[in-house]
Parts: sequence; structure tokens; C-alpha cells
Amino acid sequence: ALFSVMAAISKVIGARATTFEKVFWRSLVCSASILCSQAYGRAPGPKSWWPKNPGVVLLRGVCGHLAILLYLESVGLLPLGVAVFLGMIYPLAAAIFAWLFLGERLRPSRLAALLVSLGGVALIARPAPGDVASSTLLGVALALGSGVFIGGALCCARALAEAGEGDMWLLLSLPLVSLPCAAPSAFQDGLRSEGRGQDVWWLFLALGVASQ
Repeated sequence: ALFSVMAAISKVIGARATTFEKVFWRSLVCSASILCSQAYGRAPGPKSWWPKNPGVVLLRGVCGHLAILLYLESVGLLPLGVAVFLGMIYPLAAAIFAWLFLGERLRPSRLAALLVSLGGVALIARPAPGDVASSTLLGVALALGSGVFIGGALCCARALAEAGEGDMWLLLSLPLVSLPCAAPSAFQDGLRSEGRGQDVWWLFLALGVASQ
């Protein structure tokens, strides 16, 4: 649901900001929120300021960053319902990755349940056949790719949880990769933008809040 909200906000921003700007400000709001909740919150257990499994944390961040980047790009190229529907292949991708890399059993009943849930998403998103047929091949590929990378990020999260990684690093892995990757293009594009309304900055904030 939150991904749909994020897609809708990105659609409202439209061409007034680049995808890198959207990713950067989303990540900045997310990381600030996570750090504040960890520093001043009442989360149980000790706080770890260094990950136990930095390689898997980094891999989760890379998968998550690519997923968000591809998803927001696809939203700009496709009707919203089509982009949301195609991106929802991530539970199937996560199940396949968990079978390949974590040794989890992939039962036929589970596969059937995933396909049924994808059908439910289709009923909610209601992508019109004409919209799907007329969609650009690039947009479709980006939306499907985002679903695959989300599945990879979820598989990494499962591996980190099983290894006892702290919640903070599960949450911070994505913005810590996205911030340095998106910052150069975001600032360059932001400096070139002229006449940007104040509402865009509120939409950037909403984009980050919708990602919590």
C-alpha cells in the first residue's frame, strides 16, 4: 500500500523533479526518521552502531536502491495502475530467491497462494488491457525489474533477521546506499531547476513519510 502511495506522490511531482532528486529526498527523510527513533526511542534491546553482517547489509541496500530507482522511473513511463501491478511480482521473486539462497522450501501451495495474491493486486490496481498493450517496453521492463530487486532486498532482510542483525541496519541499509548514489545527480539537477514551487518540497517530505 505504501508503495502505491509513494508512486502516486511521485506521479504528482512529475517532471518537476528528476528520479534521482526524488530518491535522494526520500532517503534523507527516511534516514533522519530512523536515526531519531533509534537515538531517542524506547526500542527494546541494545543498539548496535555497526552491522554484524556489513556485506549483506550493503547488498540489501543496493537491491533496495535499484528497486526504488526503477520503480519511480517506471511510474513516469506507465499508467499508475500498470506500474503498481507489474511491481507487485516481488513476493514471487522473494520466494524464489529464498529457495535459491536460503534453502527455504518452495511448496506448490505457496506458489499458488502467491499467484492468487497477484491476481488480487490486479483486481485492485485494475490495469486496463489497452494500457498494458500500449505501455512502453522500457517502462514494463523497469517495473518488472523493480519487483525483482524488491524480492532480493526482502531475501537479504530475511537472511539478516536470521543472523540476528539489529533492526536499525535493516532499515538504514537502503537510505545509506541511496544517499551517496543519488546525491550528485540530485544536487546538479536541483541547481538547474528554476521556478520550482514550494509545494514540491512538501511533496518530497510526503514521499519520505510514505516510505516509513
